[in-house]
Amino acid sequence: MNFLRQLAFSRLVRRVAKNLHIDAILRPAYRRWTTFLPRVIEAHGLGLSFKMRVDPQDLQDQQSDVDHGERDFLEALKAHLHPGETALDVGAHLGEFTLPLAKILGEKGRVLSFEPDERVYPRLVDHVKLNGLTNVQTFKKALGDEDREGRIYFGGGFCPTIVPLEDDTTRRSASGNIEIVRGDTFFARERLPIPDAVKIDVEGFEYMVLRGLCGTLASPTCRLICVEVHPEVLPSGVTAETIMDILRSLGFGQVTAERRDSEVHVVAVKPGHTLYWPSPLHVS
Repeated sequence: MNFLRQLAFSRLVRRVAKNLHIDAILRPAYRRWTTFLPRVIEAHGLGLSFKMRVDPQDLQDQQSDVDHGERDFLEALKAHLHPGETALDVGAHLGEFTLPLAKILGEKGRVLSFEPDERVYPRLVDHVKLNGLTNVQTFKKALGDEDREGRIYFGGGFCPTIVPLEDDTTRRSASGNIEIVRGDTFFARERLPIPDAVKIDVEGFEYMVLRGLCGTLASPTCRLICVEVHPEVLPSGVTAETIMDILRSLGFGQVTAERRDSEVHVVAVKPGHTLYWPSPLHVS
């Protein structure tokens, strides 16, 4: 970017452009192009900082999410996790949780990060490299209750989801293929460690994720879970209370829920642990 800026403002380039009578075209074109180039920002919160490569629309959407408390799980995760432990990030997106979790857990810790969207996954991997993190393991897969192929739907200004909205033809027409794996089976096959804490944000697919992870979540090692529940797109007969009942059946003794716009944020801990309710992460 610095090279392009220097080139655009060099006397030689300006003189050539003027002689060719194209300076009036190049100047606004350069401004438009540089305005929409991805740029690196630094996010700050809870004493943590990490870098992300975003474009102006990403930054606007991210700031909107933060203003609505989308990142509030981070405080609960930080309060319960310690260096050297393991966290599971289901629905990692660009790494908004993966990156700070990696900082919290340190070099001897581990973050298992799942993101199935082929458009987003390379950017997640890029962000891990951008921050020089060596304790993050990424998977281009979705967790569910069985091994199968699936589709992810996007468009219409909505977050990508594995759950198709029958009354939204725009989102149904925009989709991509993904791989879905049953959580417990995949963890056993890949010999992955039981996570100490779990964050799930999968836009309505959370019920299937929990069904496939029952064995993992029931382990005494797993003591904290944060789930963003999307009641409007859950399977028929499944509610936020259903999700909370599942967590209780898996041994989470204290389960707390709070309405956040159209979603419900659920935080649960195993007996013997104190629940810390989170507050928003600030991004600048």
